[in-house]
Amino acid sequence: MAIAASHRSFEPPELLTVNQVADLLSVSPRLVWLLSEQNKLLPVRIRRCTRWRRTDIYRYIDQLGSASKAQGGEP
Repeated sequence: MAIAASHRSFEPPELLTVNQVADLLSVSPRLVWLLSEQNKLLPVRIRRCTRWRRTDIYRYIDQLGSASKAQGGEP
């Protein structure tokens, strides 16, 4: 499929499996599903496949760090 010249700079987000997300966060896959059910991690669904954007995972990690600092946690 040909891509128009105006869209060549577009790079699709890297999509991760539940196991990849769990490894990235150092948690169990079950916790990834739980966080998704709580809308803390928003998955992308492609037919029957569920994936998470790497950028969303990094944003979630950053939010955890910000929340910890706001509560008087480690700097």
